[in-house]
Amino acid sequence: MKNMLKWMTFLIAATFLTGCASGPVETPGEAFAPASIDTTALEPGVGHLMIILDSSFSMAASQKGERHFDLAKTAARRMIRTLPAGMEIKSSLRSFEKGKSLYGPAMHSTDDFMAALGRMSEIGGSSSMSRGIDAVSGALSGAGEKTAAVIISDGDVIGDDPVRAAARLKKQWGDSLCVYTVHTGFDLRGARVMDGVARAGECGFFVNAKDILAPGAMADFVKRALFVPTPYPDSDGDGVFDHLDKCPATPESVKIDALGCPLDADGDGVGDDRDQCPGTLKGAGVDARGCWFLGGALFDSNDTALKPGASVALDEVARILAGNPLVRAMFIGHTDSRGSATYNMRLSIKRANAAKAYMFKKGIDPARISTAGRGETLPRASNDTEEGRAANRRIEIQIMK
Repeated sequence: MKNMLKWMTFLIAATFLTGCASGPVETPGEAFAPASIDTTALEPGVGHLMIILDSSFSMAASQKGERHFDLAKTAARRMIRTLPAGMEIKSSLRSFEKGKSLYGPAMHSTDDFMAALGRMSEIGGSSSMSRGIDAVSGALSGAGEKTAAVIISDGDVIGDDPVRAAARLKKQWGDSLCVYTVHTGFDLRGARVMDGVARAGECGFFVNAKDILAPGAMADFVKRALFVPTPYPDSDGDGVFDHLDKCPATPESVKIDALGCPLDADGDGVGDDRDQCPGTLKGAGVDARGCWFLGGALFDSNDTALKPGASVALDEVARILAGNPLVRAMFIGHTDSRGSATYNMRLSIKRANAAKAYMFKKGIDPARISTAGRGETLPRASNDTEEGRAANRRIEIQIMK
């Protein structure tokens, strides 16, 4: 009887409050510019957003001209409007009233969700948050996705234990459910109830509705509740994320630097994994194998005399060797394929000796330079064209250990 009298008294007060202090109600046309959420490094952490809204008698109470119920709807509306456009997620809307379903679970439609929210205009019934939470279990079965359950309420409960109900729900659904609570009231007791419900959900958190109404704050809430950091892809598996990887196709087992590129100990631009001539001196011109070579018309066909234009390349070699006085080098001569193999082998050695003699003229101790010939055995271009044959008449320089 006492409970009945208590509820009758509250109903009269709620009716008075509803009629005299309804406060401002946000409508879809009211100014609210959602803050955008940068999802570059984020991905959805849940597949289902469930909003459970309290429409019980206590939500008719108001403070500073604003009803708890209107504040709850405003928070829900702004939450939905802040979802990134095109986000693929299921959504649903429920009330405490016997766990009543107002929308979904269904693939989210902002228009449909807002329409359902707009139909929530009546306030009535007791604040049985426990019953509303218990009824969520069936909706979770139909969602088939990890769910973020957002409970919006003043936390004013009578003879109810929503914290225990939330704990039961969490025990049943485990990691597939996180509970977030949004407090619309102004009393400490209600805040403690809402905080306890969020804590029982383990992976959610508690906020005050007033603290998330601003666009930036609401975007932060949505980001924290619905998104998780994207594990950055590493396509080549080298340990450097793709957005930082300057060499995105590095083969497995290749040692790399901080940019994801193969180590290049001699700095010649050819990674150690492909460098057939490690230890090349700084400034030396190398080919695709990382080998120091002198090309560019050093010799005419069937000739050992250096062409006049060869002096530019040879002067650079002399400069590099002079700057590294402790280094010994081998000059290796090569030929094109015209002539016999035996002849070309002798010809290649003579070409190497010609380059060595040039170094002596430039002040390089001849004892630092040895020579060898490879004849026509190692062409670096096709011998079918004049350009290819000219490229094969070359000198390669190998640094001696």
